[in-house]
Amino acid sequence: EAGDREAREAAGTPDAAPRLRLGVDAETSRLATLLGKRVTLFGSLASEDADGTPRRILLVDRPRRPFPVIVFDAATWRAIDHDAVAARFVRVSGIVSEYRGRLQVVLESATDLSTR
Repeated sequence: EAGDREAREAAGTPDAAPRLRLGVDAETSRLATLLGKRVTLFGSLASEDADGTPRRILLVDRPRRPFPVIVFDAATWRAIDHDAVAARFVRVSGIVSEYRGRLQVVLESATDLSTR
């Protein structure tokens, strides 16, 4: 049921930012072509790295290769409902960038991450 809703949301609309489900190779393989563009990602929490700066939310994508959502701002990190992120699927919107050869999304605002 939740997976069906997620698939419908991931389909999006033609004028919306591309919507991709992490962990679905046919969709995540498109991420490299979207470098510099705003996307919406759907996924679930693999782990969080709250130590140091920047902080990272790692979402399940490929085995032993979670997808990083980077949070530079401490106030944004504090505004995230971390218990909800751990318990539910998440939707994250942001610009796809690359750091040291690895794709990532930088979270600009806590409102760009939703568990609803």
